[in-house]
Amino acid sequence: MKKKLMVLGLIVALVAIPLAACAQPAPAPTVAMPDRVTIVFTYGTGGGSDKISRAIMPYFKKYSGASSVVTESRPGATGTIGSNYVYGQPADGSIVLFAANVILQAPLIYDYEMAYSPKHPLEAFIPVCQITIPGPEGLLSAKSSPIKTFADFISVAKSGEGALVFGGGGMGSTESIFILMMEKRENIKFTYVPYEGGGEQHAAARGGHVDVTLSDFSRILADPDSFNILAFMNVDNRLEEFPDVPTFKELGYGEMTAGLNYGFFLKEGTPPEIVSWYADALKKTTSDPEFLEWAEGAGRLVEYQDGATYANILSDWEKSRLDILPAVKQALKEAQK
Repeated sequence: MKKKLMVLGLIVALVAIPLAACAQPAPAPTVAMPDRVTIVFTYGTGGGSDKISRAIMPYFKKYSGASSVVTESRPGATGTIGSNYVYGQPADGSIVLFAANVILQAPLIYDYEMAYSPKHPLEAFIPVCQITIPGPEGLLSAKSSPIKTFADFISVAKSGEGALVFGGGGMGSTESIFILMMEKRENIKFTYVPYEGGGEQHAAARGGHVDVTLSDFSRILADPDSFNILAFMNVDNRLEEFPDVPTFKELGYGEMTAGLNYGFFLKEGTPPEIVSWYADALKKTTSDPEFLEWAEGAGRLVEYQDGATYANILSDWEKSRLDILPAVKQALKEAQK
C-alpha cells in the first residue's frame, strides 16, 4: 500500500511541475529602441537651435546606436508649431523635440488651442535633459548705422514712438520679452519686427533692414566686422574677445537677460526605457571632447542636467516671467490687427 501511495505521489508531483511552470507570469515584452530618430527643432534654419541640433546629431548617433539621426525645422509661433507637431506623433521615441524655455509660455500668450490642451507643457512632454545654458548675447547694429553705442540705442529709441526698429524672434521670444522690459523701464515704444529664426534677424540687422537686434555669441564671432556691438548681456564681466564692449550689468541694466536653456523633450507616454536611452546617449554626447571643443568654438555653454532638474529649471524660469506675460499677449494681439 505504501509503495502504491509513493508511486501516486511521484506521478502527481511530475504532473504539477509543468503546470506550475505554465502558471508563472510571462516575461515583460522588451521595449524596442528607435532605430531612426528625427530631432525636431522649433526655430528656422541657420539659427542657434539648428546649429546645436546638427552638432549633436552625429554624437547622439554614435552613443545611441541608432542607424539614422536627422534634424527637421518646424518654426513658428514661438515653438508652438514644432511642439504641436511632435505631440501629434506616436510616443515611441522616433521623434524627439529639441526646444527651450519659451515653449512653456506659448499656451499663456496664444489664443488658439494647443494640441495638448488643457495640459501644461511639462505634463504633455517629458523633459529628457538640459543641454546648454544661455551664453553671451550681443546687442548689435549694422556697421554703417549711426547707432554706435548703447547710449545711442537709448537715445534713438527715446526720440519718438516707434523710432527705433528692432528685429527679433516671434512675439513671446526672449528678444520680444527683452523689448517689452525695456519699454516698461524706459517708458518708450519700439517698432518690433519678428523673424522665424536667428539667422534671418541677424541678416536683417547686417543689411540695415532693422536698426538693432540681439544675436548669440557664435554668430557674432563668425561675423564681428559687420556690426557695432553695443553691449553684451548674460555676463558679469567684459568678454576677453571684445574687451571694449560693455556689459548690460555695468551699464545698470543687469536685470535684462535673454537666452535659452536648450534641451530635449519626448511626448508623454513614451516608455521610461526610451527616455533613459535618450538621456544616456545625450549625457555621453555632452561629455565627448570633440563635441565640447565644437561648443567652445561656437560660444555655447554646455551644461547637462537630468530631466527632473531640467523640469525645475524650466518651472523657475516660467515663474520669473509671469508678470510680463500679459504685456506679451497684448502686444501679440496688436500685431495681429
